[in-house]
Amino acid sequence: MSECFAETGWVDESPFPEPELTPDELAHWRELEREFAREGLADGRVWEFDSAPGEALSLRLHALNDRAVVADADDRVLLAGLRGVQRAKAALAAQELELVAELTRRRAPVTDTVPEMAWRAVADEIAAETGMSRYAATKLQDLSFGLSDRFPATLDALAAGRFDVRKAEVIADGLTNVRDDTVRRRLEAAAIEAAGGLTVPGLRELLKGWVLAAEPQVADERAVEARSRRRVVFTPVEGDMVELWALLPAEDGLKVRAVLEATAAQVKDSRTADQRRADVLVDLVTGEQSGVQPKTRVTVTVPLDVLAGDSDQPAHLDGYGPATALLARRLAADAVETGTFRCAIVD
Repeated sequence: MSECFAETGWVDESPFPEPELTPDELAHWRELEREFAREGLADGRVWEFDSAPGEALSLRLHALNDRAVVADADDRVLLAGLRGVQRAKAALAAQELELVAELTRRRAPVTDTVPEMAWRAVADEIAAETGMSRYAATKLQDLSFGLSDRFPATLDALAAGRFDVRKAEVIADGLTNVRDDTVRRRLEAAAIEAAGGLTVPGLRELLKGWVLAAEPQVADERAVEARSRRRVVFTPVEGDMVELWALLPAEDGLKVRAVLEATAAQVKDSRTADQRRADVLVDLVTGEQSGVQPKTRVTVTVPLDVLAGDSDQPAHLDGYGPATALLARRLAADAVETGTFRCAIVD
């Protein structure tokens, strides 16, 4: 025992070394490691989770399977255990993505000529083996290649437990259309640093603003193309109901919401707010009920040089988030034309 310590030295992150041992001897070391973790939990030492890498983290989390140990642990240990579990889940998610990517490469090598059917056949195989739906398997497959091929730094950060797989997906989705490779790598590095301290919606909005600022002309092109996809969809649902879904330009969607909320607020009765808004929508569209049309207001915060056409930095549309300079100028032009423009200087 003492010779092992003399040869390998003492490593702070792991209480026991990794010598060349027989399987039986290694099993003995692992049991001592688990016992050490259980004692650490009882003593309230949170570093058992926060500083433990890889396999050591798994062993220390294993100690949480003992309900008596968990019942005796203080709050700091429980919170540290939760952090450790999140790190372990992120590492497992990264491993899952690596396995899916490798299996896909073997079954359907990625080339310009590989048929879509061959690619999706791998997703069907994954779904059959794991019990997940075909949609989930396909989504996992797409994410695995998006991260391993274009965002390997994000995949490495996920494996290290710096954030969860949902944030990794947001980074990939948010930066996938950035055309300049150098810009994309720079934004990816910044997103990795910021992701741990943000919620998923917060990270998504931050990335959106960065992309608009980094490639404003590209963002304008995509905004024009996106407007051509505006549509309304009706989907029958159970209970003699229909689901009404609309994809609208941001300014139009905000106007619709403002009209619905303002009109619904004029009536106070036993209906819920959702029910009043739904009824107002039907009344306004069908003309079944006449009433006072409320004025709507769309607030956009935009640098003056953007309105003058000297800059393409993103604006901020209240209730929506970062928006293109093209949209800001269009809103300003419409407001001036209709005589409803009101300017407030903001520092």
